[in-house]
Amino acid sequence: MTTYFTGVNVVDVRRRDVVSATTIAIDEGRIAATGGAAPRGADGRTVIDMAGAFVVPGLWNVHTHMGGGTPSILRERHEPEAERTIRAGRNLLSALARGVTGVRNVLEPAAIDLISGFRIAREAGVKIVVGPM
Repeated sequence: MTTYFTGVNVVDVRRRDVVSATTIAIDEGRIAATGGAAPRGADGRTVIDMAGAFVVPGLWNVHTHMGGGTPSILRERHEPEAERTIRAGRNLLSALARGVTGVRNVLEPAAIDLISGFRIAREAGVKIVVGPM
């Protein structure tokens, strides 16, 4: 099923330009086309009016501490890895909601294994991610 976002302003960083009031077609979770108008008819199509909204490429945070966020770095060094991982997952979701689609995680006291952390959270009945697990 294709979804069309109409009336959207697209920031084109390659051309250093804004394409105003255009259409973006999304098919199977990927951009299939841009420009023009959404086709008429409702067969397998969803049309969402985004008049005045802007679409930008995903942003990067190249210096972040995804597992950070406790008042004490000493506490972070001695807490269970699962807690740090769950906090990192929540921080990643928060970043994603603000348009950050890539991060460089630096200077964590230990590796953050999001897959294992999410599995532990799921087994504990804690839903920290949106979508299937």
